[in-house]
Amino acid sequence: MKTFTTLLALVLTATFTLTAAAQDVAGSWQAESVSSIEPPEGAALTLSFGDEGKATITYTLAGESQAWQYDYAVTDGQLTLDPTKFFGEPQTVTYDIKFDEGKLLLLTPKPKPAKEEAEETEETEGAAKPDTEDAVEELGEEEPDEASAEEATEEVEKEAEEEDTRVPVWVLIKA
Repeated sequence: MKTFTTLLALVLTATFTLTAAAQDVAGSWQAESVSSIEPPEGAALTLSFGDEGKATITYTLAGESQAWQYDYAVTDGQLTLDPTKFFGEPQTVTYDIKFDEGKLLLLTPKPKPAKEEAEETEETEGAAKPDTEDAVEELGEEEPDEASAEEATEEVEKEAEEEDTRVPVWVLIKA
């Protein structure tokens, strides 16, 4: 029961955080830098996140503006932009979202750890899988579901503790 309560708390926390992130993204944001480069003097780059999942990127130079329309979604701490009018093959762009001192940072998504999964697969291929009774004996009185839930919780906490050293692709301030 303790495991269920812990997992429920994690899910609810994530849900409320994602809802808050989606609400915080809404509105207009002025680009402070893109790929660590500031817009030139007299130029402005704005991202506007509107209702119904519509976003607009507007570039203004010497009073002349050009805009691109996107559909956007905020899920699992990520912002996904899909072009609504495109030339050639459309490219969907996904960024991780991070808020820092009133700034919205759009980061490239963290790569998935492919090496760890491959190593685990190699290790488990040769080993015989223990039956449920053996697993329960090895774990003590805990059931396998509880052990895997605790491992998942520990993994989430470990990932949260790791410092994110990625450089933001977009640094935006509220316009």
